[in-house]
Amino acid sequence: MKNWQKYSSFLGTGDFHVHADYADGSSSVMEMCGQAEMNGLKLICFSEHVRRKLSYEYSSLLMDIEKARQLFPGLVILPGCEAAVRDTRGSLDVSADVLEKAEIVIASFHDFPYGRAGDFLDALHGALSHPRVDIWGHPETFLRNVTLDRSDIEGIIRACVKRDVLIEDNLSPIHRTPPEFLKLARELGAHVVTNSDAHHVSDLKRPRQQ
Repeated sequence: MKNWQKYSSFLGTGDFHVHADYADGSSSVMEMCGQAEMNGLKLICFSEHVRRKLSYEYSSLLMDIEKARQLFPGLVILPGCEAAVRDTRGSLDVSADVLEKAEIVIASFHDFPYGRAGDFLDALHGALSHPRVDIWGHPETFLRNVTLDRSDIEGIIRACVKRDVLIEDNLSPIHRTPPEFLKLARELGAHVVTNSDAHHVSDLKRPRQQ
């Protein structure tokens, strides 16, 4: 069972992909939680960008989340992480310590150092097989870098279904998931979650966007 399944009732009213001011966000955990409550969200997950060697203390994020839970008892507040796919085996750029503490893990493509479609496919299938991966983050950054035929795309979606990995409908203007891909994903039985990928309070999801 994947961790996200414990929170499946919040897929429509939660935002599982939010960045505070630890990596590249500009709003604090408290500010994000306050806005999430105003937006009518029931769950928020701080999926900060991570590397194997962090430029910030993940423990500080955890402490901020604990403080926020006291101030916003009606909001489910989770620690998470967004880890980049590093190689053709699908390895994630994240430490074992963070993986242990993160409740929700997003795997995304950022600056992937290989160019062939086969390399991208091998990497994605490897990442989807990782037991801790809950969400395939902003598929747009994968899909725009490769030319795939229908069978390849269907194979990716079926792998998500088999591995119980959520496919992200990303609301960010620069990472919008292609609607035709989402349509096919839903037709093939994949679970889709709409997330904001917010880096500022103004970007946070509103439930009506689901």
